[in-house]
Amino acid sequence: MKLASKQRLGSKVKKIYEAPLIPYNKLMQSAQAPEKAKRQLRKEYLTLNPAELDRKIAALQGKLAKLAIEKQRVRTMTATTARNRAQMFRSSAASASLGALRPALVTRQP
Repeated sequence: MKLASKQRLGSKVKKIYEAPLIPYNKLMQSAQAPEKAKRQLRKEYLTLNPAELDRKIAALQGKLAKLAIEKQRVRTMTATTARNRAQMFRSSAASASLGALRPALVTRQP
């Protein structure tokens, strides 16, 4: 919101603001924008359907949320698998040091 004017009333200041504009309207009011660009923008603006855009955005946000959840699930599974492997190796190393596990000797009979 752009400040239009200020009025001092004793010790108070009354501020008056201009009506808010969307960027499209600001550009259309601008004297610096070329007319060709304004025509192209106007043509594009008239084809937009806010309800359809909202539905598309909501669908894409849903897909993004699913991807994030799936990625988190994969990370959790990978971390759990890594922890399980580390725990398995620690327990087998401890068992081997106590003599509970012995390396298997494979011999072939002729």
